[in-house]
Amino acid sequence: MQKALQELRPGFVHIWCVDLDRSGLDAASYRRVLSPAERQDGRAVAIDIGRDRYFARKAFCRLVLARYLGAAPERILFSSGALGKPGFSPGLRSAGLQFSASSSGPLAVLAVARGMSVGVDIETVRPSAGLAGVADWLDESFAHAGDDPDADDDVAFFRRWTRLEARAKCAGDGLALHEARDGAGWNFWTTRYDRGRERFVLTLATRQAPLRVEGPFMFSPSSIGHAWMAAPPAHAALPALTGA
Repeated sequence: MQKALQELRPGFVHIWCVDLDRSGLDAASYRRVLSPAERQDGRAVAIDIGRDRYFARKAFCRLVLARYLGAAPERILFSSGALGKPGFSPGLRSAGLQFSASSSGPLAVLAVARGMSVGVDIETVRPSAGLAGVADWLDESFAHAGDDPDADDDVAFFRRWTRLEARAKCAGDGLALHEARDGAGWNFWTTRYDRGRERFVLTLATRQAPLRVEGPFMFSPSSIGHAWMAAPPAHAALPALTGA
């Protein structure tokens, strides 16, 4: 039971990613690991693809977290802070494990750390021309936060926006924008990922400087049962996270 916890050392952050449309999880997997409330919430989603992605996202989080906790995924109990920051139920022996999750379209990500708060956000890159006012506002704190010189305006915008959201998730204060936009004293890691014509930007935020960030690792049902930090298959690998 304790071996799984020891594989994520304090000060390290692991990032996991799953393609919700190609997760390899079937309906039986969903039913086995999800809570009754999660199953009920999923059934309430009207659109089939949205429902399938909801179930896959919830199962993905439970299966990965269970591997760190050394617990059965269906037995994990979650709680949330006053402003919705997710965590584990106080009765669960988590040994300081903390996490943050995000999804956009077909992709979902999960950041896991021990003894330190993390925030993660992933966004589909969309046209940002109509968001010029928001972009100018974000520029005050994030304009020089390690932008990719090769990024177009849309990617550059979502690099800034994901920093904002990831920082707010890490702090647990929601989108308190008057505070959340302040990037001073924070650590950010950002990566880009293309899935056919779809483009995504992913950002991890921490207040405490991690000793090391590992991933993103692509999830499959077999990946959590093999050598823990084995490299993902080349065809599934995401670009390495880069400090920003």
